[in-house]
Parts: sequence; structure tokens; C-alpha cells
Amino acid sequence: YRRDILDNFSNVAIPGTGIPLSYFVWNRFSALTLVCVGYPAISLAASVHKWMKGLLTFSGERHSISEEYKVRLLAPDDWFSYWRLNCRIAGLHAYLNMEEGSLAPPKGYEMENKWTFLEVGKERNVPISPYLTTPAIVVKHRNEEGGMGIHFYKNATEGGDWIIQERIENGEWVQNHLPEGAPLSTFRVITQSRGALDVKKTNESSEGCRVEDITALSCVFRAGRKGAETDHDSILFDV
Repeated sequence: YRRDILDNFSNVAIPGTGIPLSYFVWNRFSALTLVCVGYPAISLAASVHKWMKGLLTFSGERHSISEEYKVRLLAPDDWFSYWRLNCRIAGLHAYLNMEEGSLAPPKGYEMENKWTFLEVGKERNVPISPYLTTPAIVVKHRNEEGGMGIHFYKNATEGGDWIIQERIENGEWVQNHLPEGAPLSTFRVITQSRGALDVKKTNESSEGCRVEDITALSCVFRAGRKGAETDHDSILFDV
């Protein structure tokens, strides 16, 4: 879980600073300092910024600094806060269902690792995105010289950190409905499983988790925008 936080927080910065949040979660003390001292200060700065933006843009939109600060500090409604809330719930569920005396996550949680997911999917004949098995690749810039602009990637098949895959393109029918240069566009399905309420009981049951225990809550098609690398930058269509 610690490694997951460090990896994901390295891609998210404090707005307007470029400082990755991963700097603050290397140990418990720095994380508590961020939550108890840094976060209230950042929330106040964000509230003042939104108030000033309303004044300077003459949009007619007026914000109360105190009301906005209350939202930012106690009940933030931005995508990042919802994402972290989801991660915390998943982390708590994993922690509460660990085997006594073990630090290993409960069965199934290892699927959070993309490489483990691909390996197990291949073993069980579940369709997965294809990957290359070449031990490593070298990527070079076409102009840089002197040992610069060269990058080495060791394949996960050889114990490395990188899953090496060819780029997958949209099918012809899907691409005809997207702008030129749109990325691979996918479906996202949110499900719930009652079988996960008590992992130990489900694992010990002769039936395990039943199909009727799982319910699809929502499904959207993520139509990637022009020039985007992934469909994280997209327009969502309810399915």
C-alpha cells in the first residue's frame, strides 16, 4: 500500500507549485504534518484563489472564502478527493481482511498490480491486452548524442518494472465516431460485490463468491478527445 501511494502521488502535485505529493508520504511523521498543517494551509490558499478568480474574471460568480474553505477542508468534491476516498476505503477493507499475523493483502487484492492481473488472466484464459516478451527495449532520441536521450526498459517478464506492449488502436467503427487523433477509447464499468463484505467467510464457503452477489452499478463509454494520449481525457457517455 505504501508503494502504491508513493507511485501514484508522484504524478499529482500541489496546485500551482509543481511539488509532488509523494514528497510528503515517505513516513508517518511527514504524512501527518501534511494532513494537520499543510492541507489546511493549501485549502485556505485554494479558497482565496477561487474568490479572487471570481472577482477578476467579472463572471458574476461570487464565492465566500469561509464557505469554500469549509468545503475544501472538510468535504472536498473534486475528482482527486473522490479518488483518494476510494483508495482509502479499499485500503481499509484490505487491512481489515488480512490473515491474522500476516502483512500480505487478502486474496484478490494482488490484482491491483497490473502485471499480476495480466499473468493470472493469461493463466485462466481471460482476454487481456497483449504484451511483448522481449527481455528489454531501448528507446533512443533520433537527434540527441553523447549518451543522452537513451532509455532502457527491462520487461516485467524478466522481473523489471515495465509492461511492454504495442499500442492498441480503436476499431474502425469506433474510430469513425471519434475525432482524428483520439486515443484508445474504452468502457468503464463500476460494480459492487456482496461477496467482499466478509472475505474470510466467502473464501471458506464451498460456493465462494456467487454471480448473484455481483451487481453492475454503472457503465460509461470514454470517448477520447483529439490529441489526448489516453481516454482519461474524454467525454463520458452513459451506457
